[in-house]
Amino acid sequence: MNLFYKLIFLLLLPIYANAQIISQYIETGYGSYPKGIEIYNNTSSTLDFSTTPLTIHMNQNNNGEQLLKTIDSGTLQPNEVMVVGRSQMQTDVQANNSNCLFVEYSFDFNGDDTLKIKLDGTTTDTFGRLADSNGNAKYASYGGVKSSNQNIERKLGIFNGDSDFFPSNQTASDNISLYYNTLVTLLTSSSSETSGGSYTAAQLTAALQGFGIPPDNIMYADGWKTWDSSNDQTSSTAPTGSSTKPVYIASGSANLSTTELSFPSIEVASGATLTIDAGKDVTLSSSANTSSYQSGNFINNGGTVTMNSDATNFSSLIIEGTATGNITYNRWVNSVSNSSPSDLNPGWDLVGSPVLNGTLDPTTLATSGLNYGILPFDNTSSSNGTWTNTTNNATFTTSTGVGYAMAKTAAGTVAFSGVPNTFTNTNIAITNNTSGSGSHWNLVANPFPAYIALNGNATTSSATSSFLWYNGVNVDVLGHSPFEEGVWYWDGTDYIAKNNSSTGKLYAVPGQAFFISAESSGNVAFRSGNITTQASIGLGDDFIAGDEFDDDKAEIHISAMQNLVGNSTEIYFNEFGSDGLNEGYDTRSFPSSVNRIYSRLVENDPGVDLAIQTLSYNEMWDKTIPIGINANSGEELIISISYRTTPADLKLYLEDTELNTLTNLLEEDYVLIPQMDIQGVGRYFIHTSAEIMGSEEVSTSLLNVYNEVNTNFIIIEGLATQSSNTTVNLYNILGGKVLETVLNNSNNIHRLSIDSLSKGIYIIELQSDNNRLTKKLLKQ
Repeated sequence: MNLFYKLIFLLLLPIYANAQIISQYIETGYGSYPKGIEIYNNTSSTLDFSTTPLTIHMNQNNNGEQLLKTIDSGTLQPNEVMVVGRSQMQTDVQANNSNCLFVEYSFDFNGDDTLKIKLDGTTTDTFGRLADSNGNAKYASYGGVKSSNQNIERKLGIFNGDSDFFPSNQTASDNISLYYNTLVTLLTSSSSETSGGSYTAAQLTAALQGFGIPPDNIMYADGWKTWDSSNDQTSSTAPTGSSTKPVYIASGSANLSTTELSFPSIEVASGATLTIDAGKDVTLSSSANTSSYQSGNFINNGGTVTMNSDATNFSSLIIEGTATGNITYNRWVNSVSNSSPSDLNPGWDLVGSPVLNGTLDPTTLATSGLNYGILPFDNTSSSNGTWTNTTNNATFTTSTGVGYAMAKTAAGTVAFSGVPNTFTNTNIAITNNTSGSGSHWNLVANPFPAYIALNGNATTSSATSSFLWYNGVNVDVLGHSPFEEGVWYWDGTDYIAKNNSSTGKLYAVPGQAFFISAESSGNVAFRSGNITTQASIGLGDDFIAGDEFDDDKAEIHISAMQNLVGNSTEIYFNEFGSDGLNEGYDTRSFPSSVNRIYSRLVENDPGVDLAIQTLSYNEMWDKTIPIGINANSGEELIISISYRTTPADLKLYLEDTELNTLTNLLEEDYVLIPQMDIQGVGRYFIHTSAEIMGSEEVSTSLLNVYNEVNTNFIIIEGLATQSSNTTVNLYNILGGKVLETVLNNSNNIHRLSIDSLSKGIYIIELQSDNNRLTKKLLKQ
């Protein structure tokens, strides 16, 4: 298709008041044919020229407006074009578009002549202007740049006509976008002329800036071309840093391979290619330029736009305006094998689409029989949820903001294709199916091709709010129970809990998926204020970037390992903590995590295993914290401090009540080969103290009792810490004894059936030597 016959086919476009616009100006040779204009019907209705005639007018050499042609027959369908021009054009025009209406007329316009079209006497569009701001006659069409011998097409995505194109009082933000492609041509053309001859770089630059737009970063097949008015020269290097110049990839292949790039807009032409490399970030800022079409917009007009990632680095694109056209985000996904998961072979990833409802090819993922390595999570039929196999090899369409378990045979990228999400609030539906046979767990994913802040510490970056604050505090849609206001992510070997106490800048990379707990069915919000730049948080795929150290905050991570398999429990000391429950700051372990070690509330323990517990900073110096351990017999158990920010003079001891030992974990690890399986709480405690402690000074005795929701048994813990058997008495609300039994201390945990009891409130009493515990229980 010849350039000067290339028609603009724009389907399903918005309707504007100006029904007819000049969509192309055709002049390929001075004083010779073809010359013509293309006119586009941008309405949803058929135009009948027999009842609504269209007229074409010209002002030649600034000698006044004259009527050239009246079109008073024929019809033009919605979203179709007609070409008005010399007869020699008709064959080629209608060969390229059989629906095109052709009207013969022999134009003789030149580059300094203006054109105008009217529909039923009302001007709907103009091309060119009559005079410069000083009133000089025969002023050329583009601020001093002639349009002679140019084929000029309207910028894609602009559908407004202009009844008075660039009068002297028009401002910088007005419709320069109507003929953006023309300016690209003129800027890089050596044939631009006026009656005085060729223009210099300074004159071209001044002409463009006279329209309120600086010269652009333009990519052609032979490299970049950027005009710099400060030195009157062009540059052939790729743009860097923050620029007020929009980027236009006209042809060829362009790579954005530096960090912290910022532009008013990016547009990629048909056939052109743009790549944003792994670890590089681009922001399209709505405040970088005042022109409306440059307000942070991304436009792909049929080119190829690719964003890349690798195992530790992810490209980022923040679009503060609108997005038109698709991108392909090559999202890194781990490999899976029989040895997964391990530190060297983490196996499955939790991943969502970094683009809206992105599509992917499931055959690029790992396979097992007829199953492909992309598994949606189903929380409708199991208390902990189930994974659903994918057996169809057809294109897989993801749901925006939803996570999936994914794996490849060999680690690498998976191509997600779709329209990139913009700087806008995105609500994702979440469900709580605990009223039936299902679960409250939901696997959600960062729906942006950019990083988002998850916790409050990350809001010290460019993010203005965090995911956890907005959803857990502001609208409070997280947490089926008070212990479940957090996020749980997969680190390759285990599910890791994080909440509002977690230090460091907690973030999610593009497409990162993680579990949340729904308080009830509704929406969880990924907010534009959560979006953050890489420069603010650093790079990496570990969910955490940089710890924050404050004088009134401290933390301890205590790990338990057997055969290199284990986890850690996190204990925080800050202003939000107390010995009892602190919603949003005390968070349970994920049900399918390793759970080798956990803690319990210091007071009023309901039997919830905690991955994170938050205590008062002011009471840090004298605290006894119950620790649960699940360990196998015959395998070496190592309990140690894996991370801490507590003051240097704070002592941290692990008490083993069965062996009557006290281990200073700051000086050595606790090492034991259990002779029998260890399970639950009651045997181990963490003691914090400013003083040196000995085993003879400590003899913690913990009895605890609770009944889990919707179960028919009571759990009694800590029996092994008692020197004698434990008597259990259970009373109804009226004081009548309904159960009495004696439990020996050979087992640490005992489950006591209450299946025969009616629903209601009961009082339980535990008595062992001088230790006595009473507690209220509710059977539901």
